[in-house]
Amino acid sequence: MFSIWQGAMQAFAVAFPPLLESLLFWGFATLVVHVCQRLVEHTAYSVDPSSRRVSASHAALCIGCVVWVMDVVGLFMYAELDHHVLELVPALSGLIIMAVSARLTIPTLCTSASTRRIVVAGAWLGAGMLAGHFTITRGHVHSFAQVNWMAIVLSLATAVGLSIYTSVRHRSTKLSALT
Repeated sequence: MFSIWQGAMQAFAVAFPPLLESLLFWGFATLVVHVCQRLVEHTAYSVDPSSRRVSASHAALCIGCVVWVMDVVGLFMYAELDHHVLELVPALSGLIIMAVSARLTIPTLCTSASTRRIVVAGAWLGAGMLAGHFTITRGHVHSFAQVNWMAIVLSLATAVGLSIYTSVRHRSTKLSALT
C-alpha cells in the first residue's frame, strides 16, 4: 500500500490493482501508444498543407480522446477510489486540455526535422497529458502541499520521456525513408 499523502492526515491509501487487470491495462496502454504513433505518422504522410491540417486535427482529437479514456479507465481500477465520483466539469476539462495539447504539438511532431523542436513538442505533449490527468483527479486531492511529489515527478518524467522517445524515433524513421 502506498499513501498519496505524506503527512499524518491521509485521504486514502492506494494499493496496486490485481495483476491480471494491471497486465490488461498495460497491454491496452501499449496499444494506445502504438495507435497514437500511427496517427502521427499518417498525418506526416499527408502531401498538401490543407490535408495535413485536417489530418492533424483528427489525429489530435483521437489522441486526446484515447488518452483521456485510458486515464479514466485507470482510475476505476483502484478499489480505494470506488466511493469517489468522477465529476463532469473536471473530466471534460481534462479531455479538452489533452486534445488541445495534442493539437498544438502534432504538427511539429509530424513535420519538423529538428531534434530540439521535436523534444520540446514531445515534452509539451507529455506535460499536457499530465495536466489533463491532474485536472481530472483534482477532486481526489484536498491539498497539493501534502502530495507525494516524487511520484508526480516520476510520472511526469515517464510521460515526457515516452512522448520524446516515440517522437525522435518517428523522426529518425522519417529521415531514413527520405534518404
